[in-house]
Amino acid sequence: MEIRAEGLEVRFGDARILGDVWLTLRPGELVGLIGPNGAGKTTLLRALADLVRPTRGVVRYDGKPRSALGRAVLARRLAFLAQGDEVNWALRVDHVVELGRLPHRRAFAGPSQKDRDAVERALQAAGVAHLRFRACSTLSGGERKRVLLARALAAEGEVLLADEPVAALDPLHQLRIMQLLRSTARGGAGVVAVLHDLMLATRFCDRIVLLCAGSILLDGDPAELSDALIRKAYGVTAFRGEQDGQPFVAPWVPCDRSSDESFGGLR
Repeated sequence: MEIRAEGLEVRFGDARILGDVWLTLRPGELVGLIGPNGAGKTTLLRALADLVRPTRGVVRYDGKPRSALGRAVLARRLAFLAQGDEVNWALRVDHVVELGRLPHRRAFAGPSQKDRDAVERALQAAGVAHLRFRACSTLSGGERKRVLLARALAAEGEVLLADEPVAALDPLHQLRIMQLLRSTARGGAGVVAVLHDLMLATRFCDRIVLLCAGSILLDGDPAELSDALIRKAYGVTAFRGEQDGQPFVAPWVPCDRSSDESFGGLR
């Protein structure tokens, strides 16, 4: 499914969060949505998922507005992983993941074999199969994050929108989740991930969308993320390197060292 945002503007009261955003998301592509805090990344992702109503503009799904598609159809075709989602209740891990299949089930119907197979694939893919009988309330924050990702994967949507999917994860699981998102895209789904780690974004993503102050500064290949754009968006200089033939970018120092004073003079 192709998703196209056309001239999106989102305001909350007098505050403009997004302004005149045009963006096309295509199947088979892992897109990294990056930008500083407050840039509008989460708002844009929620607008693409039809969870925020734009003040102006429209989001089209395969050329149709959501009103023509219907909420039930969209729920089956699009999976959403929210930032800061919590699952602290004493529900078993496999039962939480099974919730991702609800859009595919008839009212009051139990899970089908297809549902059970999808749940098993999601548990395995997110690396939480060994936790299936644990209560979510007993898991660490990183484990709960992976369970919620498994729930989104279980939906087997044509599009996966993930808000900070590697937040709170250790380095090993960050790498595994990024590999999983990339393989999901290679399987034909469109995947958009909000990321703060520039190294992961430039290494794994097919495309980078850099958002700053509600506007898109870059929509292109990761190689197009220039030092000038990084300085403009983040106020930092970047370090560039290469490992195993793969280039990477990492933030290095603030452009304005006097800004250290606003953080208590920490060095």
